[in-house]
Amino acid sequence: MTVLGVGDVVALAYAATIDILQRFRSSKAVGPILGLTPKLDESGAGKA
Repeated sequence: MTVLGVGDVVALAYAATIDILQRFRSSKAVGPILGLTPKLDESGAGKA
């Protein structure tokens, strides 16, 4: 399987950045760590 625009260098950089997969609880946690998706932080406080 290939992704358009992702070559050997990009794939190697991604793999080197991720390094140890066990650091992430799920695959959805990888994007925010790399800055690819926004992370929503809500405390829930202040609602009446």
